[in-house]
Amino acid sequence: MNIIKHEIQYTKDYDQFSRLKTNREINNTHLKKLISSMEKHYIPNPAFVDKKMRIRDGQHRFMACKFLNLPFAYIIVDMDDKDMININKYQKSWTAPDYINHYANKGIRDYILLSDAMQMTGLQHQVLILFSNPKISRSSIPSIVRTGDLVFNEDTFYLNYHKYEEIIKNLGLKSLTTRSEILALIKGIFVHPDYDHSNMLHKCKNYGRANYYKCATYEQGLAMLEYIYNYKTRKENCINFVEFYKQKINE
Repeated sequence: MNIIKHEIQYTKDYDQFSRLKTNREINNTHLKKLISSMEKHYIPNPAFVDKKMRIRDGQHRFMACKFLNLPFAYIIVDMDDKDMININKYQKSWTAPDYINHYANKGIRDYILLSDAMQMTGLQHQVLILFSNPKISRSSIPSIVRTGDLVFNEDTFYLNYHKYEEIIKNLGLKSLTTRSEILALIKGIFVHPDYDHSNMLHKCKNYGRANYYKCATYEQGLAMLEYIYNYKTRKENCINFVEFYKQKINE
């Protein structure tokens, strides 16, 4: 981006400005802190707006100025979405939901599907992405979300999420207690070639609640689910999900 040399302008005509849908959602906690700070000591820090008077950077400052009836300082610049993201990277860091909202509002289907799934389920985006693609590396998710390279497999998501819903229903729970337990289902149980979903539902319904406990780690979650799956099953017919997982990570 070119060095900005434009004049700083000030106004209380707030109605001439508008927000971009692709920008971050307003963070109310951050806004309240900013209002409190500016109320005590206001130092104008100019925001960036484009030629259509859309706020590219500085939406929290704009909201605070409007609330306090203070002059809003701004600079009119040529700026695109990439410039906006780069500027924000070095200020208040964008969170994963910020990026998801940004790309969803740009009309990118995979991010729209993910955003809808987050609202529908209340689960974290990392878990939902793994529901849609269990083979993906958990460590790669932040980069994929940030760069706009997300691929959200809708059919796979609904298949795995439906299995998950059936399991928690048969366990008599609203949800699994920790993310580790959900990840153990997605990446350790569902992917096993010999996994029988009807058997899992039967064991969860009849024996699962008594054998369920809160797990702090992925390995604990996998061991607990393995125990439920194999409960009252002949030893020769049991599946060792933990051993299968260890073999996979050592390949």
